[in-house]
Amino acid sequence: MRGGIPIYYTALGDSITAGVGAAPGKSFPQLLSSHMSTYLNTTVNLFRVSRKGWQTPNLYFALRHLPNKRKIFSQSNLITLCIGGNDLALGFFKYRYFTKDPSTLDEILAEFLQSYTAIIRLVQHYTQTPLYLLNLYNPYPSDPIATHFVISYNQVIATTASHFSFPLVNLFTKFSHHEADYIHGYKDGHTHQMIPFLRSNPIHPNPKGHYVIAKEVWQTYRNKDGMTKQTNCDLYSS
Repeated sequence: MRGGIPIYYTALGDSITAGVGAAPGKSFPQLLSSHMSTYLNTTVNLFRVSRKGWQTPNLYFALRHLPNKRKIFSQSNLITLCIGGNDLALGFFKYRYFTKDPSTLDEILAEFLQSYTAIIRLVQHYTQTPLYLLNLYNPYPSDPIATHFVISYNQVIATTASHFSFPLVNLFTKFSHHEADYIHGYKDGHTHQMIPFLRSNPIHPNPKGHYVIAKEVWQTYRNKDGMTKQTNCDLYSS
C-alpha cells in the first residue's frame, strides 16, 4: 500500500475518457481514481484532457496548447491514453461509402500512427512516466469489414506500445462476446445501426462498460507496478 503520497493521474482521450455513457461522476477515470484512492490509501488528483468527437489530431492540438503542460505531465504518476475510435469511424465511412478501395485502410492507418505517436512524443517531452495505452473494443462484431478495421487499428496500438515499452490495456478482448452487457444501446452488432455522425450510435460503453474499463486499467497498473494481491481488488465491490 502506498499510504499518504498523492497520485496525479492524467487521462487523455475522447468521449470515453470524457464519460459519455457513464453515470454522473462514474466515468472510467473517476472510478479508477476512486478505487486507487481507497486501495492505496492516498489522494488521487485526476486531470482530464478529453472531449466527445475528438480524433487523434484534435487531442494533439489540445495538448500543444494546454497551459501548464510541463507541470501537469512532469508530476503525473499515471497517464492513460484512450483514443482512436473516431479516427476509425471516419476511415470506415470513407471506405464504405466513398472509396471502397482496400488501400484506404493503409492510408488512414498511416495517418493514425503519425498523430498517435505525435501525442506520445509530446507527452514524453515532459515526463518519463509510461503511458497506459487502451486499445479499441469492437461495437460491430457482426460486420467483418468493421472487425477488420478494429483489429488493424489495434495492431497499430499494440506495436506502438511495444515500441515505447508501454503497458497495453486490452479492451478488445475484455469486451469481446460481452458487447450487449457493456455497450450502450447495443443490438446485433451490425453497422446498419450506425448512421454517420449520429450521437445515438451504439458505440459508447454503458455504466457497466465504464466499470470494466476502469477495472482493466487498474489490473494492468497493478501487474506493471508489481503489487501483491493484499485485498479484494474488484471494482464492483468498492
